[in-house]
Amino acid sequence: MPQRHGHSNVSTTRVTEMSKQRYKLSDRQLRALTINERPALDANGKTVIEANPDPKPYRFVDDTQGAPTGFGVYVGTSGNSFEVRKRVGERVVRVSLGSVDDMSIVQAHEKARLEIAYIVQSGGESPRRRDAQERRTTSAKHITVRACMERYIERLDAQVEAGKRKANSTKAVQNSLARLARNEVGLADIQVRDLTHDQIVKAWNALRTSAMLKSNRIPAEVKPLLAAKDKWWSLPMDEYAAMGLSGKYIQRAKAAGIEAVEHTFADLNRAIDIVLRQERLDAHREGREVAIQFNPVESLFDLELWRGAKEKREHYRKAQVRNPLGKEDGTLSTVLKTLVFRRNLQNKHNAVAVDYLLLTLLWGARRNEATQLQWYDKVSKDDLANERVSWVWLAPNAGDINPSTKRPGSQVFFHDTKNGEVRFLPVAYFAEKILIQRLNDAKDAEAQLPSEMDRAKRAVEEVKKTTSDYMTIAKAQREVYRVEQKADRMKWVFPARSTRSKEGHYSDSKSIIRNVRVDAGMLDLRQEIDIGLTPHDLRRTLGRFAEALMSGRIVSDMLNHKVNNGSANVTDLYNEQEWGALREAFSKVEEVMISTSPRVWNVLKGADKPFLDELNDKMPVIHSGLRPVKSGEEE
Repeated sequence: MPQRHGHSNVSTTRVTEMSKQRYKLSDRQLRALTINERPALDANGKTVIEANPDPKPYRFVDDTQGAPTGFGVYVGTSGNSFEVRKRVGERVVRVSLGSVDDMSIVQAHEKARLEIAYIVQSGGESPRRRDAQERRTTSAKHITVRACMERYIERLDAQVEAGKRKANSTKAVQNSLARLARNEVGLADIQVRDLTHDQIVKAWNALRTSAMLKSNRIPAEVKPLLAAKDKWWSLPMDEYAAMGLSGKYIQRAKAAGIEAVEHTFADLNRAIDIVLRQERLDAHREGREVAIQFNPVESLFDLELWRGAKEKREHYRKAQVRNPLGKEDGTLSTVLKTLVFRRNLQNKHNAVAVDYLLLTLLWGARRNEATQLQWYDKVSKDDLANERVSWVWLAPNAGDINPSTKRPGSQVFFHDTKNGEVRFLPVAYFAEKILIQRLNDAKDAEAQLPSEMDRAKRAVEEVKKTTSDYMTIAKAQREVYRVEQKADRMKWVFPARSTRSKEGHYSDSKSIIRNVRVDAGMLDLRQEIDIGLTPHDLRRTLGRFAEALMSGRIVSDMLNHKVNNGSANVTDLYNEQEWGALREAFSKVEEVMISTSPRVWNVLKGADKPFLDELNDKMPVIHSGLRPVKSGEEE
């Protein structure tokens, strides 16, 4: 039996040569061995344990009975393990067999023989490669819907990190996964290979019902009546009428939840396709059979469950849920008036939101593009040079050249659009007037900051004189923090009102849009009036007016704002001729849109524009105290 000694000179084997020596240790001794000790041979050739003068990880060959050639032990800083070493031709393969805590020496010998046999038969291939292949095969065979979606999300996260995708792409797929995981849908934890056609169709229908019940377009009292019906989206018209629905409300009921379902199962289809492509690549590289052959979601396409473009357009028309504003029906004039005359009410409480919506209309911007705009002179030179932020520049004089774009006139730059590309466009007359109002409001607020901060700090000092209670002092200090936050928000064209805003800029227009719909007569449920309006409808409005006034090429430039392909500098996006044509186009379209309401024209114009007759342009009725829209509802 090996004995434990202090360091002695009975062994002349250095640490670096220990792997050449054979030692015989018991399972108990192997588990107790650390890098601070080492096996050695005494004068009689017996294994003893001595202090290790150089406490670093080391290896030695096992000399117990039955040990295969090349079998040994690795002693490391975090534990000890069995290993085997085998030479095949010019190649040497070393394989870790597992921890000495998890198997005995005899068991390790048997595993080593199997690994040696595999190395020889495979011509020197490492068993670790085989094990990795087996893990990939097993993973592919047993992969669940949730795992597929998570891989898709990981891929999107990487693209977002590389600047190739926007963060809301990931959020959308995360929402799809959350829907698939709902109890009533129940697909998330099912293995893909076990999914059946009937199971997927059932989940599709279950999600339609689930999304309908969460919809904000269906009256609350009607939802349970619909849910009680099988395939409630294809009932005879008289059954909808019996539920109290008519006209466009029937169309909204028939389409309720379908958009969420289409997005969710399209995401699932893409997620499974990504896993299948990777599995085919792995199988080809490893010379094995593909573990999973078919995407079961593809069977849904045979049923034509997804709506086509024509079907969607027809639904939007009948349900009145996509509504570009018009001149003939008076909707644009009415919405413009309700916005402009709401702006200065309640001490300009709605000014930021109103200006945001007006500029969304005049620029045809997407919902989140304008919210992140900063004033050009508040942006650092580094951010300007690297195009890291969106900005607005108001030209001091009409022909002045912007230092970044080298183009004349006021302009707006979007650094992070829907497709992750940069865009910029000219700011025409009325948009410039609105921005000047914004800038003047910002300057007024900024001018008050020093006195507000002085008052806040004096208040803190007064409180400290009267109490040592930290809660009372902290309450007073919150006003200092509020003023500091307000100062930081001065860089935004559309600053958030609340200091609790995470972004610091305006972000949610649901409440004011609902109020505008009421003011404009687009929402009155007592009269069964419920005409939708969204920021994207404002973008569609610009498109409608632009198409009526000019050719398709310039309309495309106005709505798409000429895309940077990733190789061009921002100064190359428009040549002088194109930029001039675009300025003229925006000026022409916004004049036609604003002139639909002479009252709005007269409020916004300067002395250089004519006064329009307001006789036939009625004053709007502005309602107050309206309930804000709740978030978290599904369309």
